[in-house]
Amino acid sequence: MKPAIGINLNQEGNRFTLRKEYWDAVTGAGGIPVVIPPLAALDDVDRVLESLDGLLLTGGGDIDPARYGERPAGKARPVPQPKHDSDFQLAARALEFGLPTLGVCYGMQLLAVLHGGKLIQDIPSSITTNLDHWGSPEKDTEHPVRLTASTAIHGILGCETLLINSHHHQSVGDPGTLVVTARAEDGVAEAVEPKDFSEKWVLGVQWHPERMSARAQGLAIYRALIDAASHYAEGSGFDVTLVR
Repeated sequence: MKPAIGINLNQEGNRFTLRKEYWDAVTGAGGIPVVIPPLAALDDVDRVLESLDGLLLTGGGDIDPARYGERPAGKARPVPQPKHDSDFQLAARALEFGLPTLGVCYGMQLLAVLHGGKLIQDIPSSITTNLDHWGSPEKDTEHPVRLTASTAIHGILGCETLLINSHHHQSVGDPGTLVVTARAEDGVAEAVEPKDFSEKWVLGVQWHPERMSARAQGLAIYRALIDAASHYAEGSGFDVTLVR
């Protein structure tokens, strides 16, 4: 039976949206995508999570810096408050449920803040770098990242360096209780995970693997999520999927 993967929606004015690449990546990896609009009531969040086997936290705008004890700085683009509050509640309860969870871009930053971390609010004004992390509205930029050996992301992708896409102006500065397991050449955090991945399947990547679906490394991350979700659905725990 295919596992059901919840996907949080973006909020743009009076519309909820989702880039098709997320849908394609989940279905292509063998999962059933279940979209989740912002939910205000905790009972509603729990009811939705009870029907899921995994959670995908998608990319988007910026997190309210008050969440990590700071005031806005740089070019902040906070997501609408209903989505912001819903995403944190959704992610927090998913972690309590033990639901395998993948955070992409904004989703990775959310996971770090939820684990007590802090963000770099604006890379261009905070970090001296020759890398373009933002790209353009029409096309992501690309740059290499180095993966830490003997980590989950290293095992999933089976490589030490990877050329990734990039479209973000914020990044994780302090991962809290998570560990940074991939970095760009300028030190920007590109992946986070728990210290003991075998006990909690939580992974955050700053890049967009769903936009790399034509490449094996792109879909491998989603296949790892689906594999963990399948084990969760069976009540048999999960294994770190190694793709070599």
